[in-house]
Amino acid sequence: MYHSIEPLVVHLAPFHASAVSISIQLSPSDADIKEAYKKTLSDARLSVKKTRAVRTGDQKEDGEPSQAETASSEKEQLNHKLYLTESLLKQGAWSQAREIMDRLPQYHVTSHEPVARMMCQLIHYVIDPIYRV
Repeated sequence: MYHSIEPLVVHLAPFHASAVSISIQLSPSDADIKEAYKKTLSDARLSVKKTRAVRTGDQKEDGEPSQAETASSEKEQLNHKLYLTESLLKQGAWSQAREIMDRLPQYHVTSHEPVARMMCQLIHYVIDPIYRV
């Protein structure tokens, strides 16, 4: 899936197609992403509350991922909008990538490691010439 979006970005870049018009056609919907993000935040808050409480009895081993973590990583793999954003950043199309990021919950897109990595590379590319002078 991921590799099929990047050629589309390269093909549409000269036409300055709106990233939002493309992302509307991709799955999951913005509403589903926002709902899943809210659930993730509430689960994280609940997890913090649980870790503050003293636990006794059966405890999971530290190395075992929980079912919620496994399910969230599977859902993240199916998010075409994250891959589109990553591909746009890879092409240097910051304004189009920003359009998509503005439509989604704050920090959702940047918490996706490949997108964060592409943002760092883009920032490095822009700032590097300043330090070479």
